[in-house]
Amino acid sequence: IARTPLAFGFLTNNGVEDSSINDPKSHLKNWSKEQIDIWRTGANGFKKIADDWNMTLESLALSFCITSDMITYVIPGAISVKQIQENFVGLKTLSDEQMRVLKDEYDRGTFYVQEK
Repeated sequence: IARTPLAFGFLTNNGVEDSSINDPKSHLKNWSKEQIDIWRTGANGFKKIADDWNMTLESLALSFCITSDMITYVIPGAISVKQIQENFVGLKTLSDEQMRVLKDEYDRGTFYVQEK
């Protein structure tokens, strides 16, 4: 099951604004600035791939999920009906080569603060 496949909003074309993080209702306020910066940096690499493939970041992330043999169910979060509708635009099955490119990008990055 892929829960939060859009990485708390970091894998969206709108990204996550600081004002959203600092909202008292946001769970993101519990994460360190260092962690937030790591997620933003990681998302930038995937954004470049999405742009190269003429996809939105959302459709890239969700297409990865629906193509992966390791994922049976995808549960993206959404705040509005509009977001739900936008999440389904441009979904497609990715080729083996595209999946390899995404895995390579993932392997190139660090997505969580490393213990010191």
